[in-house]
Amino acid sequence: MKKILLTGGTGFIGKNFLNKYKDFYHFFVIFRNKKKNKKNLIKHKNIKYYLFNNNKFNKNLFKINFDFFINFATHYTKLNDSKNLERIIESNIKFPSILLNELNKFHLKKVITVGTMHEHYNNNEFFPYNLYASSKRSLETLLEYFKKKYLNISFYNLKFYESYSYNDQRNKIIPIIKKNYHQNKQVLLSYSNLKLNFLHIDDISEAINIIITKKIKPNSYQIKSKNFSDIRNLIIDFNKNKPKKIKMKQMRNRHHIINLNLKKLPFWKQKNFIEKDFERIINGKN
Repeated sequence: MKKILLTGGTGFIGKNFLNKYKDFYHFFVIFRNKKKNKKNLIKHKNIKYYLFNNNKFNKNLFKINFDFFINFATHYTKLNDSKNLERIIESNIKFPSILLNELNKFHLKKVITVGTMHEHYNNNEFFPYNLYASSKRSLETLLEYFKKKYLNISFYNLKFYESYSYNDQRNKIIPIIKKNYHQNKQVLLSYSNLKLNFLHIDDISEAINIIITKKIKPNSYQIKSKNFSDIRNLIIDFNKNKPKKIKMKQMRNRHHIINLNLKKLPFWKQKNFIEKDFERIINGKN
């Protein structure tokens, strides 16, 4: 069974990936905040956790011959204040960079990181939507050094737009609509033409697994839904013939859709669509 060194295993993408593939790989998960993340740890015979404390790794990690390293570690926020800037740099740049600098102690075949399409606002090659997007590009830049340092390791970066699942409790648009619906509160749409490109977490996890299992040229790749979904239309379709409806208010601001085509990930195919999943998500209970 292949051995995977993984960061961000208590976050949304990392936790779902562990759940989906815990019977297929041996996972060695590095986490930082013991008190905060303890409740989010998945207990399974194929998952072991190691605390990263005071910028130091558990020495036992250096005795393991890992096959892959996957970096899901991230701090996401739309805010651009100083407090969040510190957390963004710590989680999205400093922590993975310290680990990447130690890769020569392992026998890795592939390194997989996750970027964001919010690096490409207004469909530019690089126009960061916020500090979070800037930090993702900063890590990409650092990777260029590590690619030269570790010539025997293949590096991959995966980019996509929005993620969702049935059990998502993040401060994202779909969970917010669901929460407000069950609390009989109004949903405020910041833009009158809000269209987003959604991918189910299972499709994202499958993309990561394709990079692990398939012979693919090292590169930065994109996975993308066939549809940019109009949030207003999703709500209108949901409200049809229902006694209880989603209350909605739209602002007049215009939303600039990021719709840039990058290199597509080979072998990957979308299986889930928000248009089919939306009603089941909203009706579900957390």
